[in-house]
Amino acid sequence: MAKKLNVIGLVFTCLAVVGLVLAIVGMCTGVVSIEGETATLFDDSWDAPGMPSTAFTLVAFIVALIGALIVLANGVLGFLGKDIKILGLVGGAVAIVGGILVLVAGLVLAGDVSDIVNAIGNLAGSMGVEVPKASVNAGIGIWLGAIGGILAGAAGLLGALKVGQK
Repeated sequence: MAKKLNVIGLVFTCLAVVGLVLAIVGMCTGVVSIEGETATLFDDSWDAPGMPSTAFTLVAFIVALIGALIVLANGVLGFLGKDIKILGLVGGAVAIVGGILVLVAGLVLAGDVSDIVNAIGNLAGSMGVEVPKASVNAGIGIWLGAIGGILAGAAGLLGALKVGQK
């Protein structure tokens, strides 16, 4: 007799994959948007001193990715017959914390960039050059990374708690 497919486990594993992909895409796309132009984490412009928030953002993305990978590994092990509940719980918690950190770090980074842009505008204004104020926002990468981490984490926690299974 064939082994019964764990549909709920498959759904949670697929959600972990989607979360991992979102976090990776978020890490590689624009994390800060300045008047429609975006900057990624890997641009050379972040080498300026006084921008530790870029390192914080990168670490936050890495935490979210590690959590999502742990959840994904737990899902694969579940299909191989190895049910390690603690792995899903830990991975889920790490991924959720990583997703929240991505959001916080991204907003801090956008605030730091906004402060620098406004300081440059004020300096130029004091020299008689009129510079319009620039709008600085967290880019789509921050939102994708946060959603990806939280989604993968939720899938890991719900899968470990066997939500939806009898």
